[in-house]
Amino acid sequence: MEITRPEQIESTGEATYCPEDNKIRLYCGRIPRDEYLYLRSVGYKSTPKQDCDFVATWSIRAEDAALAMLEDGDTIGDEDQSPEDRAADRAERFAAYRDKRRQEAGGFADAFENGPGAYGYQSQARADRAARKHERTRSRAVSQWDKAEYWQQRTEGVISNALYNTSAPVRRSRILRLEAEQRRVGDHPGYDRYRAHLERRLGYERQMLAAQGGTAAEADIVPGGRFGRFMVLKVNKSPATKLPVSVGIWGEHPYKKDENGEPLQCVRTVNIQRLGEDAYTPPTADDLEELAAKLAEIKAETQARNATKPKLINPTDEDAQRLQDHLNERARRRAGQYTTPPAPTQVLRMTQAQYSARSKGTYTSYGAEYLTAEGETTSSKYSPYVRDGRSLKHKLLCKVRIGPSGQHSLYAADSVIVLTDKPQKPLPEWAPLESEVAQ
Repeated sequence: MEITRPEQIESTGEATYCPEDNKIRLYCGRIPRDEYLYLRSVGYKSTPKQDCDFVATWSIRAEDAALAMLEDGDTIGDEDQSPEDRAADRAERFAAYRDKRRQEAGGFADAFENGPGAYGYQSQARADRAARKHERTRSRAVSQWDKAEYWQQRTEGVISNALYNTSAPVRRSRILRLEAEQRRVGDHPGYDRYRAHLERRLGYERQMLAAQGGTAAEADIVPGGRFGRFMVLKVNKSPATKLPVSVGIWGEHPYKKDENGEPLQCVRTVNIQRLGEDAYTPPTADDLEELAAKLAEIKAETQARNATKPKLINPTDEDAQRLQDHLNERARRRAGQYTTPPAPTQVLRMTQAQYSARSKGTYTSYGAEYLTAEGETTSSKYSPYVRDGRSLKHKLLCKVRIGPSGQHSLYAADSVIVLTDKPQKPLPEWAPLESEVAQ
């Protein structure tokens, strides 16, 4: 059932806002039932154990409800009691609950110990009742000890949660979430109040964080600097804020192994948005020399590794047509077993810009595929055949660009793509299987 705002709000009081926990608090005493239901509907909760009467996380509706309960000319003020003070009061209250339960548990335990071990009534029923009463005393003692332990854990939780929420890493995480929400809202005209609220919260959080050490993004991070013992090889910046968000460091990969089973040494990307400014150390002259040597070593290893990989080739018109004819023939034979063979697919010719635009996205039909020694085009290095429990590797010659056939047939061959504004090279020699030649 939707609860609407009462036509006239009779209750008045004071309202405060705390940017640390983003809560609005009302000090209004007892209020009529309809006003109480209205406050509940906009997010307020009754807090009889706290100094205030109602509390709600900030929202436009919660703020409007608080303004409606103020006297003319009054505004929402600043909260005097910090979340740490409230946590201390709450921990003290929980400690009192714990002490009371411990005292009750001790009284029940003493009563149980002082009770008789046997009941010698002449009536069996009276003896049974006395024994059950004695057993209930033991159960109550155990129950009160459990409750005391529960309040002990609640006390520890209140204190640790207050310390956690005010720590610098958590504050940096809140700033990241607020910035993301601010980007999501953008310049939409219907979010003016919400946008202003986000700006105020960000200003408060950044000011508090500056007193706790700031963020690593505020430091002038350059390649050669260090985070701890790790040297920065690359700095990645956010396209929205233009601030560093992550760095590339040289270190052990978390799960990849080399041929000897040792962790693979590579460039790892590490997020620095939750680190303080003091975590970064600017480079020295020796660090810059070490950086140059490491980059040269990485470049040489990359070139040596890529030398054995199949290269992407833009084929000549003759080789592209020869490969296209071979793919069409394979598609014709494959379709002939099940349905009418499809029409031959034609070679596609386009510019680099046209190909780049069509090959974007996850579900695009354009892309580069391997050309095998048998004249197959495949996106996998492994064949579908298995020997000794392992997939067989294709003999890969190079890569060629492939596009859709443009036909509504499952058996139509893909189109070989030739870029008209890029240099063309002949394809490596490939030969179909003897069984295909015989057919």
